[in-house]
Amino acid sequence: QIEDEGGQRWEFSKPRLFDRTQHLAHYVTDLADVVRTIDSFASFFASPELADVTTDQTKIRDVRRRVRKLKLVFTKHNHRVYDDASAKRWQEAMDRFRHEVRAIERSTTSFIDHAFTRLRSAEAAFDLLKKLRGMGGMRDAIQRTLRSKDANVLSKARAELAASSRLFQAQKLDPPVYKNYPPVAGAIAWAHALYLRQKRTVLRFRGVEGLLSGPDGQVFKREYLAFARAADQYIKALYAAWCTRVNAVATDFLRQPILGPALRPEPLMPADILVPGAATGPHGPAV
Repeated sequence: QIEDEGGQRWEFSKPRLFDRTQHLAHYVTDLADVVRTIDSFASFFASPELADVTTDQTKIRDVRRRVRKLKLVFTKHNHRVYDDASAKRWQEAMDRFRHEVRAIERSTTSFIDHAFTRLRSAEAAFDLLKKLRGMGGMRDAIQRTLRSKDANVLSKARAELAASSRLFQAQKLDPPVYKNYPPVAGAIAWAHALYLRQKRTVLRFRGVEGLLSGPDGQVFKREYLAFARAADQYIKALYAAWCTRVNAVATDFLRQPILGPALRPEPLMPADILVPGAATGPHGPAV
């Protein structure tokens, strides 16, 4: 209003007005980041599922101890943090804090990587990945590591699928049959078992959003569908051939006499000829 009436504009010193508030905002932002970081680490390492990641509990205890020590950087900070003259010392403390945070994240991702190398099956890797994703306090670096494990899980699944496909192709002409199984029923049961083993893995993967939608997931789906179709065609061909053969065999057996071959008269042997004067009983000659 003063300027509209032609009066002189009032000029204020912006540094004197805002430097201190901006300085305080900077400190508060740093402190909020410190609290979130320590809280996320504490939540993550307090999770009981962490025991499934590594069998070396010494590593977990060491990392937990380092997380607790993160607070010491600030609890021993005895100068006035809101004083502009302390900005340099505060920045040094934050640099030490962030350096230690990165070291903890490297240790965490290291034993997560090691845990996945010990797993022998895709389902076991999937279970571990699901447990880790369900844990709280996930840092961005750890989340990136877990996202990279999707490819690890799919790689194991593709290797298992390839092994089942090779086994199917190698043994489908003379498949191993369960004890006391007929040949055709045993071959069908064998092929169906191979198929179900892979189907179970795919159904579990479908329950995780995005796992099968990426390039690796699409390749795995195509390979699985090719294997499933081959197993299905094999089972249907065996069944169709059995139906054709069993009808012919059943018809042939139905034409045969039920009570066995027709009786033909046999020539009498010398011992069967009656001796004159021999006594006879009600059932023939007495011997």
